[in-house]
Amino acid sequence: MNYAGKFGSGDLDSHSNASVDIDSLSHRGDADTVTIPDAHLLFGGDYERSGADLIVSDHDHRVVVPNYFQGGKHPTLVSPDGAALDPKVIEALTGHVQYAQAAGTAAAAKVVGHVIKMTGSASVVRNGVTVTLNDGDNVLQNDVVQTGSGSTLGLVMIDGTTFNLTAGARLMLNDLTYDASSTSNTSLFTLVQGAASFVAGQVAKTGDMKVGTPVATMGIRGTAVILDISAVDGKVSISVVDQRDGQIHAVQANVRFFDSVRRAVQGAEVGCGVNEFPLVVGGWRAAALEGGDASVVFRVAEEGFDGGGALRVPNRAELIKGDELAAMIHELQPGCLINNRAGVAADYGTPEQHIPGGKSTQPFEVCMTLNGHWGYNQSDQNWKSPALVVRNIADIVSKGGNYLLNVGPTAEGEIPAEGIRILKEVGQWTMANAEAIYGAGPTPFGEELGYEDAAKKDKEGKPLWVDRDDWRCTTQAGKLYFTLLKWPGMKFALPAFANKITKAYLLADPAHSPLAVSGGSVALPATVPAGLAPVLCLEIEGEVKASAAKGALDSKKDKES
Repeated sequence: MNYAGKFGSGDLDSHSNASVDIDSLSHRGDADTVTIPDAHLLFGGDYERSGADLIVSDHDHRVVVPNYFQGGKHPTLVSPDGAALDPKVIEALTGHVQYAQAAGTAAAAKVVGHVIKMTGSASVVRNGVTVTLNDGDNVLQNDVVQTGSGSTLGLVMIDGTTFNLTAGARLMLNDLTYDASSTSNTSLFTLVQGAASFVAGQVAKTGDMKVGTPVATMGIRGTAVILDISAVDGKVSISVVDQRDGQIHAVQANVRFFDSVRRAVQGAEVGCGVNEFPLVVGGWRAAALEGGDASVVFRVAEEGFDGGGALRVPNRAELIKGDELAAMIHELQPGCLINNRAGVAADYGTPEQHIPGGKSTQPFEVCMTLNGHWGYNQSDQNWKSPALVVRNIADIVSKGGNYLLNVGPTAEGEIPAEGIRILKEVGQWTMANAEAIYGAGPTPFGEELGYEDAAKKDKEGKPLWVDRDDWRCTTQAGKLYFTLLKWPGMKFALPAFANKITKAYLLADPAHSPLAVSGGSVALPATVPAGLAPVLCLEIEGEVKASAAKGALDSKKDKES
């Protein structure tokens, strides 16, 4: 919860001294967050520890948080818009970080990089003590690097990651563990304030690199992606720099305090296009960003307008003035996508907790929970299996849609352990078979999806749709991908198409060992590959002519989803 304590209205006079008292929070057992009314003070102020109290100050303001350091868990300080300052940054700034001990004496601090270029002035706060930086100086794990007015600073980390900080920046070097022979390296850097550009080094290729900001933590994986980041008083802008190298560079951003992000950060430039496959996890939003021929700006916010969904009445559009609302949104933000829940003409449909029966002629995004609830429910253990989630991914993408998957976090903001286990297993599958999902087009066939049983009726009296669950097909230029939901045995019978097959292999096989193709079928390994649904890739000449869409999404029905 947010609590302004003695601030009352939450506003500070520009030259006042003020105090935040969180004692009452402890009586309610609810001291998770404390709101600091001045966002600039929160992210750019000086931090000092006085006994158990925390003091935050600048030349105009002084805020005291009594008993902040009391107990093992410290509250998170947030701005009025919900942007957060990690308690670990506060500990580093105030000297509450304890370096490792060995044989009863303080161990040498861990060197994680060094200064390569500096103009003006810069310093580090090292366990609460400010140390002036010079060219060539080492920087240590848990240092908070700060640049002065009119200054710039260049850092090179031990894995080759480089940072260039502009004036007034504050960057914490939380963690960097790198071994050239390891594939489980890790790093975490937190940009608290100011602007920085960086080129990811070896950890991004051989482990898990993360960059935190007040509203989002980005995971950087695979390639030496170049990013520009700006964090000004909790408002964050992130852009992927065009490297003109013909490669795709991916960034995953996990958004904190999602409801507050709409206010804290402006813009909505993560597209909700038919084949981009965004993933939403209980208020934390993740999305793949691609930097191709042009820079792609990612400003953390909603992808599009999702309104009126809870108002399930026939005259919804009239009641919420849907046409006027859509016109206003497009005037303010022309690139914003609007779904069909306002009851007016929409960019995409939003079937909830169900997947459309056949191929769709419209863009759509399936909204679905990982168990039976959108929010956290301790008693709900009806989790979808990793196999079912993978089945849903393949099914939805093969029909031309997106999958929006929800997990409800706990009151502490943690995703339940079972949800993490499922998502990790699904994530391993998507990493191994990424090209069959990300940016992939729908099936050119359709019969494999299922059929309408005229002898049976659904709840609206229409022929009942019956799924077939043997395989699903997705496409890229010159390729067909068959996700084998059921292992067919020693060979897979291909659907009819005229294109010449130049190569067949299992996508998760690093060697792409060729499989024999003969008589309209592909010879498969004698044993079922480990893991979830194997994906068979066929490289072909030309494109397969698509059949007509069947079982298209019913937009009238879906308005009420």
